[in-house]
Amino acid sequence: MILLFTSSHCAWCEAVKQMISEVSSHFKSTPRICEINIDDHRLFADVFGISIVPTLVYKSHALSGLPDHGDLHSFLFQALAEGCSADAPQVKHVVPMVHELAPTSQKIEESTQEEDDGKHSAIVRLIQ
Repeated sequence: MILLFTSSHCAWCEAVKQMISEVSSHFKSTPRICEINIDDHRLFADVFGISIVPTLVYKSHALSGLPDHGDLHSFLFQALAEGCSADAPQVKHVVPMVHELAPTSQKIEESTQEEDDGKHSAIVRLIQ
């Protein structure tokens, strides 16, 4: 799963989401992306060392700021080549890592939901 760190006050974040949509349309598979708003979920940003939004993270790879189409294409292509598609089985390694680093007063809840197109998307929520 690709993590997209955003903020509600970030104009570039909307531009990156649009760019992801455009670039993804050229691929056979759709990348699995989980958007995390750092205004609401600061713990996730802290765990992943995010100081700039937008930032895309996949495994040990990160792409911060407003990328050009070539860099974004390469980032998404690499993630898809490594099995990060919406059709791939769900990988649940992010939530346990955040559980280990989270204060004991906070809990993390993970669930899935079926979208209009019949695909499932992962939902991760931080509960205070």
